[in-house]
Amino acid sequence: MKLTDIFKSATGNWDSARILFVIGGLNGIITPVAFQVWAMWRGQPWDATSYCLAYGGMLSAVLSLGGLGIATKDKGVASALMTTPKSDPPGGQP
Repeated sequence: MKLTDIFKSATGNWDSARILFVIGGLNGIITPVAFQVWAMWRGQPWDATSYCLAYGGMLSAVLSLGGLGIATKDKGVASALMTTPKSDPPGGQP
């Protein structure tokens, strides 16, 4: 298994929902640090606790619902692949 496999759907194609899911998770880690650096650079106070409590709740809701959506979609695709009969190649057998 390669690291890029987490971005691919059950059919092996790139899945935009999975890519956005990972970007959203990384955004949740990087954004609070970037705001902390910005506030320190401008000499302003910044309360990480209040920011992370509000942002963390929103981020966990979005990512959990996104994960549920991806899992539901993958389950439906896998079910469709298992129930769809294989078709003969076009042109028949030589």
